[in-house]
Amino acid sequence: MALKIIKKGEAKAPEATAPAVSKTATPAAPSAKAATPDKPKKGQAKRLPVDGIRLDLPMRLRTGHMLSLFGVSGAQFYKLRKAGKIPPPAGHIGTGERPAPYWVTTEIAPFISGG
Repeated sequence: MALKIIKKGEAKAPEATAPAVSKTATPAAPSAKAATPDKPKKGQAKRLPVDGIRLDLPMRLRTGHMLSLFGVSGAQFYKLRKAGKIPPPAGHIGTGERPAPYWVTTEIAPFISGG
């Protein structure tokens, strides 16, 4: 098989053809980045609704519920947890790489009421 060597000046540039332009204007589709600018990073805790949660019955609370109950951000929550102002989780949900911690409402109630 023979190879043909093309020098830089001899190579032809591909001819660009303009696409046909229609008379009716169509709106441009929004880009994927513009559609979800407020989407949190994967793994970042976000507040969850606490409707129907009773502190006198044992129920599991995830990190998002704790953020709503304490009224703090995710970063502030983890600072409080590290300082010992929030008890350690009662357990973890899942067995994967990062199992999600949970707390039991009856154990958290004294911390919320300030007792």
